[in-house]
Amino acid sequence: MSSKLSLRFILILVFPLMLVLSSFASVVAKGPAFDQVFSESGVMMLLIEPESGRIVEANKAAAEFYGYPLDQLQQMTIQQINTFTPEQVARERAAAESAGRNYFIFRHRLADGEIRTVEVHSRPYRFNDQNLLFSIINDISPGRHADQDLWYYQEQLEALVDAQVEEIQRSRSFQYWTLIGALVIQGLVILLLIINIQRKRQLQRQQQQTTEALTNLATTFAPLSGQDFYQAVSQYLVEKLNVDYVFVAALTCDARRAEVLAGWADGKPIQPFGYSLEGTPCADVYDAHRMIRAQGIQQAYPDDALLAELGAEAYIGSVLLDKRQQPVGLLVALSRQPMHNAHSADTLMQLYVDRVSAEMQRSEVEQQLAQMAHFDPLTSLPNRTLLADRLKHAMAQALRHEQMLAILFIDLDGFKAVNDSHSHAVGDQLLVSIAARMKQVIRDEDTLARLGGDEFVAVLQHLHSPNDSVKFLNRLLTVISEPVLLDDLEFSISASIGVVFYPQQEGLDADQLLRQADQAMYQAKQAGKNRYHFFDVERDRALRDQHEGLLRIRQALEEGELELYYQPKVNMRSREVIGAEALIRWNHPERGVLPPASFLPLIENHVLAIDIGYWVLNTALDQILSWREQGIHVPVSVNIDAIHLQHPGFVDQLASALSQRPGIQPFDLQLEILETTALDDVKQVSGIMLACQRLGVGFALDDFGTGYSSLTYLKRLPAELLKIDRSFVRDMLDDPEDLAILDGVIRLAGAFQRQVIAEGVETQAHCDELLKLGCEWGQGYAIARPMPASSLPGWLAQWLQSESVPSA
Repeated sequence: MSSKLSLRFILILVFPLMLVLSSFASVVAKGPAFDQVFSESGVMMLLIEPESGRIVEANKAAAEFYGYPLDQLQQMTIQQINTFTPEQVARERAAAESAGRNYFIFRHRLADGEIRTVEVHSRPYRFNDQNLLFSIINDISPGRHADQDLWYYQEQLEALVDAQVEEIQRSRSFQYWTLIGALVIQGLVILLLIINIQRKRQLQRQQQQTTEALTNLATTFAPLSGQDFYQAVSQYLVEKLNVDYVFVAALTCDARRAEVLAGWADGKPIQPFGYSLEGTPCADVYDAHRMIRAQGIQQAYPDDALLAELGAEAYIGSVLLDKRQQPVGLLVALSRQPMHNAHSADTLMQLYVDRVSAEMQRSEVEQQLAQMAHFDPLTSLPNRTLLADRLKHAMAQALRHEQMLAILFIDLDGFKAVNDSHSHAVGDQLLVSIAARMKQVIRDEDTLARLGGDEFVAVLQHLHSPNDSVKFLNRLLTVISEPVLLDDLEFSISASIGVVFYPQQEGLDADQLLRQADQAMYQAKQAGKNRYHFFDVERDRALRDQHEGLLRIRQALEEGELELYYQPKVNMRSREVIGAEALIRWNHPERGVLPPASFLPLIENHVLAIDIGYWVLNTALDQILSWREQGIHVPVSVNIDAIHLQHPGFVDQLASALSQRPGIQPFDLQLEILETTALDDVKQVSGIMLACQRLGVGFALDDFGTGYSSLTYLKRLPAELLKIDRSFVRDMLDDPEDLAILDGVIRLAGAFQRQVIAEGVETQAHCDELLKLGCEWGQGYAIARPMPASSLPGWLAQWLQSESVPSA
């Protein structure tokens, strides 16, 4: 019997010693190297080169998460994975620094194209003599895989168990040193061992409960997010805690109110509502972060009407914290009966606090990202991106329901002066005030957006005719023009509004409609501001046709489709050929040879007329030299537009063209201009003509008698030749008034010592009558039609052999 007691005594002494020694052995054991931890860890890890963003190393967990082979992932850059632009990355870094966060929220694209919201923890790390960034990635997207969440919560469980094991080891160490110190406390050591065994059993039960809770989080609740997640958690806690109410609430910015997002009570979801924190246990939870009241909650807070309404007796509350450990919400459980296991219930609730907090923060970040992407930060109105989406949707609805859509382009009049005089800060306040006014008068189904600066766009739906928008337009102009008071300053501004309607005869996209509304807005400004203007579709179509025509004529010039025809000018008495007029033609590939009247009006007063004018001049000069080589001396006259003649550098370019062709003799080239060319500045035009005449270039006044003919022009414009317009010549045989005009012009030319030539000579009778009036020079179909340059030598030989003017 004594030997058995001695054996027991020895075992009692040896067993604690073995426990202590085993604990010492675990302490001195070395941990794995960094390479092993990096490669074998289930946590997604990357080593990134800071400057280029190249992924230097990635572990297997990261490759599996992103869906790339490990060798391919290690050849990519982080910019190929992160969907944020550099500007968005910079804003997120600034937001993290401002919020005191040690992590960033990004959107990463997986190999299959799926977008995940991730939490990235990065810090500098020296690896293989390189300064790199060591990044740990945590997937916080809703609907992530259950096994990832299970790993996350399993890690929490292991941390909890490790803490408990450490506590056991400390207890055993205490027993060891107690046994070493004195054998007399053997009974105390045995008692402590018994207590530890009981605690271990208790921890095992708690571990089982924790595992069940975390498993549910990782499986049942993992696919849920937002209100659905809060409601599911509330329902689960009601059942497991055997309480009557559980709800999740968000705190307002001033922490004075709570807004219940979701909850569960009496077998059904709780409808969202709000309440003031003053006089409620939630106010104390906000200060202390936790509260457990097993009974008597109504007596402790008699002013809380909600507790009385619910008939609450027990209360458990915990604050939800963000990454900066600032309260953002509440998780609350209420029971109509006293809670005998309140502390155990609180322990279970704490397992959900972090997950609910993380979901609340994820939802907030998601809302912030959506706000940044789709709304103007100053006025909170939809921005250009969201406007484009809503406008396309509204266009589709208008076609589907056979209704009309109005797009309003709104620009504030005089807003720049406010910024220049009172600073941009005041201007921003004014924009916010005006935007709020416009928002008040617009209908719920319509859209008001800010494009930037002082430009806004409104989209009005469900219209049956343009007149349906007039009442709203007048009201909008009225509210904008009302005075605005800002810090004792009064501002009165107005708006110019361009309006375009959809659908139209042509199929247009959203961008084209906005451009049309923008054009109409500028027309409203030009008309005096503080008004609206409807876009003129027909006028726009004409302008587009003109633009397309100009582009086609430019193409014709560049591709050599233009050609000069020449119409001879003769002395009808002596039959001498005194020259030829160069007339432009367009050899159109589809429409054939086009006369100047079919395309020259499009380029009138346009810069293209200058380019074509230089082409005509150079081509005519080259043709003069070409004929000269054939033994033919025919001076050529060229029509010059006013915009070309008065263009800076015209005289210099003409001089350059002549100097490059030394074979050109004085007055081989004559320029024909209209009387109206000199209307704006007779002195300038006269100076240009004199400068050209010094170069040996002559001038003729074309279509004389049809414009603003006056003795002033004849006196001040140094033109050697007057060309009588064909309209007078054509009707001279039948109209005595035209005959009288011809006689007057011819006498006037003689008085001013000018030569005169008649256009439109179509018959021998015209020639005879003109010769009677003293006009010897003529040009027209009776003499010759315009012809290609290659045809003129043959005509000239035939003309010199004939004895009379051939009939037309």
